[in-house]
Amino acid sequence: MPRDYAITVPDSWALIPLDPGRREKAVSALIRRQFAEIPGAAGVRAALRRHLADLAEAAWQAGGIEFYLSLMMAGPMPVPASLLVTLIPPPPSGPLSAEAVAREAQKRNRSVSFARAPAGTAVRSQASAADISFYFPVPGSGAWLLLSFSGADGPLSPALAELFDAIAATLRWAG
Repeated sequence: MPRDYAITVPDSWALIPLDPGRREKAVSALIRRQFAEIPGAAGVRAALRRHLADLAEAAWQAGGIEFYLSLMMAGPMPVPASLLVTLIPPPPSGPLSAEAVAREAQKRNRSVSFARAPAGTAVRSQASAADISFYFPVPGSGAWLLLSFSGADGPLSPALAELFDAIAATLRWAG
């Protein structure tokens, strides 16, 4: 699992590490923090804890490394958005080119382009206004680091797309 990258998300986003040894503590701390001022929400807290734990386990099983959850607010309304960071190992047949990754994304009815960033040229794929993914080649490994952003479609979608692009542009390789 690569630890040789850094990404910057807004301060209002919470990190949930997906490895089983750290995941439970992070989910519990998030639930405590978000519901600290809400008395009598034990049932909601328990249901949300189970839901986040299930999401985190599924993401871990699929190669996920980190999960970021937006806690941003637009006035009194939460802005639902998330980022899942996933490691995609090279296939047994050998490393995939950026063009091959782009073709695979297009097969899933996604619009595809290439985006330059400090971490290199990424394949940017978009299924809807607020469903955007970036595939970055992991230097020297043949693997790809996938940044999967998701948000609610609606009036905030263009702003979320800009935010997702800006976050992806912060990806840096260590060393």
